[in-house]
Amino acid sequence: LNPRSYLVLTKDTIGVFPYFNIKYQDCFLQLEKFPSFNNDEDVVVLLNNEMEIIDEFSYTDKMHAPLLADEEGISLERTSFEIETNNFTNWHSASTESGYGTPGYKNSQVLAENKTEPIVTFEPESFSPNSDGYNDEYQIHFQTPKPGFYVNIAIFDAAGRFVQHLAKNEILGTNDIYTWNGEDETGHLQNLGVYVVTVEIFDLYGNIYQFKDGVVLTGILN
Repeated sequence: LNPRSYLVLTKDTIGVFPYFNIKYQDCFLQLEKFPSFNNDEDVVVLLNNEMEIIDEFSYTDKMHAPLLADEEGISLERTSFEIETNNFTNWHSASTESGYGTPGYKNSQVLAENKTEPIVTFEPESFSPNSDGYNDEYQIHFQTPKPGFYVNIAIFDAAGRFVQHLAKNEILGTNDIYTWNGEDETGHLQNLGVYVVTVEIFDLYGNIYQFKDGVVLTGILN
């Protein structure tokens, strides 16, 4: 196992695969025996062959994002390799968009370098959800300097009528992408035209960042 690489240890891969977006199955190692850990609090100790402690982590469910109604099934992720393991601020709940966990690859909550405020970019300027492989969806890219941000995303038509919430108080990852396929909340494809996308990012310290973009839903070719 190389430094800064990822490995999932589990007794049952079938118990993991259906619940997460698995990108690298080769990063899973299924073991005949594996210790069980309590969800509310416990201690994890990593030893070498000489039984020397490589690392040790004492966790509690109080380390999860405060706005979560239920921590069941949500991964607690380390945000930095450099910060001391048991530093309370070095852990955060996985992002909503990641499926609340990224087993086998980079954590959804990773501290960003040289960033002080969230960055949001929108693309493309127009899209046509016709499954031709070109601009089939509208994307909103997020970069935050640290974990701890939440996001609201709403879509309106040109007349100001509400279309859909892409996110409502969801946990934002430090590098997340949200997409819109041109449908409303009931799954109906919207009429061609201009739509307005509003984004609100906030944390629990009172910081609020707002963004807005316009996008054109173009012809649907079947």
